[in-house]
Parts: sequence; C-alpha cells; structure tokens
Amino acid sequence: MHALILDLIPAPGSLVRVIGTAERRGWVPVGLSMTPTGDTAQMRLEVSGTQSVERLVRQLRRLCDVSSVRIVGTDAQAVPGRAK
Repeated sequence: MHALILDLIPAPGSLVRVIGTAERRGWVPVGLSMTPTGDTAQMRLEVSGTQSVERLVRQLRRLCDVSSVRIVGTDAQAVPGRAK
C-alpha cells in the first residue's frame, strides 16, 4: 500500500479525475481524506497495487487540478502479490 499527498484545486470533477486516474492505471483506492487549505485542498490518497507508484505520481501530476503529488508512505509488505 502507498500513501500519497496531493495538493489540488477543488473544482467540479477534480476528485473524480484523481480517483479515476488511479483506478484506470490499476490501483485500488483504499483510503481518502481531504482537508481544505484556503483556495486549495490537501488530499491524502492511499492506494494498493503492484505497479510502479512513481508512474502513478507522474500521471497524477499531469491532471489540471493537481499542483503537486508526493509519496508519504509505502508498505511493500501490504501490497498484494508481493513476497514477504
């Protein structure tokens, strides 16, 4: 499982674009929280999957409402399909 922090501009459809991008790339969203920070919002997105998390970060950064993405936690033991 991986935890990401996204800074985004809350706009109609921005949450759907973030979650949809993760799902279309083979990730399963397992946790989500959002905190408003003035004109923007900070989202914590936890995803599970076996693909490259760095690739997901690059794809999320390309979304028009996302200003930054960073990885804040990785639990390789919890990722399905990986050996312990």
